[in-house]
Amino acid sequence: NRSQSMEKAATEKEAIVSDLNNRLNQAKEKDYLFPHAGAHQAYDNMSFCDSSSGSSSSTGEKKGEEPSKKMACKSCQARTLCVVFFPCRHLCCCNSCEALLGHCPVCETVKEASLEVFLV
Repeated sequence: NRSQSMEKAATEKEAIVSDLNNRLNQAKEKDYLFPHAGAHQAYDNMSFCDSSSGSSSSTGEKKGEEPSKKMACKSCQARTLCVVFFPCRHLCCCNSCEALLGHCPVCETVKEASLEVFLV
């Protein structure tokens, strides 16, 4: 009985430790991906591509450029954009090219993380 209760207590404590580690990792990941959540406007201004303005966007697209070209992978130019790079936050490549790129093809910032997005 005593060994069973000690084993049960140990298992419960391991579950608590595991849960806390998972929460810590989630918090670290959130902080890693969005380190300056309160100061996000500066990042938005740096990486935002405003298709309605007359000026060139951060990806170097020109006014009047075809929408299909704007949404094409900046690396292969063949597939649709679906990956955001961090820390620069550029939506800049397709899934196939992401694995091959160590730098953002738009601004050459070293890729620290990436995230696949699904545009609707």
